[in-house]
Order: sequence, then C-alpha cells, then structure tokens
Amino acid sequence: KDVRVAVRYFHKDRKNILASVLWDKPTDRYWYTYDGAPDWWVPFTTTIPAYGSFPAKEVTMYFQSPNAPAQLSRLTNVPEAKYQYRSVEVSLDKRMSNGWQLGGSVNLTKLTGNYPITVSDFSSYGIFASPNAFVNADGEMPYSRPVLIKLYGTFKLPYQLMFSFFYLHTDGSPWGRTVTVNPPASWVSAKQVKSTSYRINVETPGTRRNEASDSLDLRIEKIFNIASEYRLGLIFDVFNVFNDDTVTSWGDRIGYDWYPNDPTYAPSTQGHDLYGIILPRR
Repeated sequence: KDVRVAVRYFHKDRKNILASVLWDKPTDRYWYTYDGAPDWWVPFTTTIPAYGSFPAKEVTMYFQSPNAPAQLSRLTNVPEAKYQYRSVEVSLDKRMSNGWQLGGSVNLTKLTGNYPITVSDFSSYGIFASPNAFVNADGEMPYSRPVLIKLYGTFKLPYQLMFSFFYLHTDGSPWGRTVTVNPPASWVSAKQVKSTSYRINVETPGTRRNEASDSLDLRIEKIFNIASEYRLGLIFDVFNVFNDDTVTSWGDRIGYDWYPNDPTYAPSTQGHDLYGIILPRR
C-alpha cells in the first residue's frame, strides 16, 4: 500500500507553428523557402571539406538574388515548422513508512524537429529568415535528452539521525557541425547576389552529443531535544559528491568558416576546442 510503480508514455506533436518569416507586402508573398520564391533565391552547391573526425559533406544553400525585395518579417503559421516529443517514463514512489522512503524515475525521451541554428539566421528578420534555416535542420532539438534518471530517498537512522540523497543523470545536449559559407567573389559578382555569407547545418543536429552529467547530493540531519519544549536541528549537506565538472559544449569544430576556391584558406584550431563547462564544487 505504500509503493506505487507507474509507466507512462507521452507523445506531443506541434505543427503549423506560429513564427516570424520573410514576407513581401506588395505581392503578399512569403519567401522564406526556396520553393516559395525560386526567383528571389540563388542556389549554391559546395563541398565542405573533411577535417579531423568531420567528414566532407556536399550542401546546397541559397543566397538572395538581385531582384529580391527588402527583408520584412510577418508573424504567421509556418506549415514547415514542427516539433515532436516522445517519452517513456518508469517511476517508483515508496512513501515514508517503516522509517524510509524511496522514489525516482527513468525517462527515455526524444525531441525532434527543425529550428534556426543561430541567432544571426533570424535576428530582426524573423525566425526563418532564409531557406538556409531548413538545410539539414530536421534533427534533435537543443533540449533533447535521450536518458534522464532521477533518484531520491530518505532514511531514519539510530540516534535520531536522518539521511537523504538526491541523484540526477542527464544525457548531453545534441549538436552537429555548422559552418559559415562565404561563396567566391567571382560567383557573387556573376550572380549579383545581395547576401555574401550564411551559416548552415553541415550535419543534422543530434549527429554528435555533448558530455552527460551526473550529480549526487547528500544530507544528514540530527535533531536534539532541549528540555521538553524545544528541538534543535543541525543539517550537514554535501553537494556534487562526485565533484565532477561537466563539459556542456566541446569538440573539434574546425572550419567554422568556409571559403570555396580560396587557395589561401586554412582552418585554424585556435579557440575551437572548449566552449562551455560547469565547474565542480570548490
């Protein structure tokens, strides 16, 4: 009667999402995709070179044609925008009885969809500011975590001691290689395109994953009875028992900028090894 075990399945679909996209007022035309306005976008195909663990990849992206209108965004429902969340959760809840309680859950999840890859891709012009926002964009969303584990418990010990713990495991965030492509000046001049560079997904998000994190916190409490009317409680906490640091964004992301047909181009390794870290306790 004190134990509950549950299995739950969650499935959420979000489609036709409200977002800001490129819109031309005189013609009442949306032009955030290539199919919607092929006369206002010029395709450009290039092969991003291999480097280290990153394979070479051919991509087709788009630049504004000379007759493209001024960039103006409009809030509307976007048929191409989508999210999908799926999760299986197994949970345990043993309520406090006989001097102890225990609970927790294991979640196997996946969050997929498409989204702009960088702030510069939408900025003030809207979320989907160009067809490049859809290049290799169907993948795991930034908050997708395949495995989440949570455990907690409290136990009464002799001498009026109380011991508690809380453990949390979180898989790392998904990512994929991104590169800013700068087409050759000769091609820009020949096509007379307005834009000269865009960042694109070379790999679908979720191709790679950052480091997982594990955290364990402990607490010991002691109650002292003072006379017959008062009690004094002392608490001793230890946070992050493993004392682990967690790398939140890392990897050999060489080739952030790609200049096709530029013989002087050479990718640099400086500043591309470590992006974010959560420090251990001190």
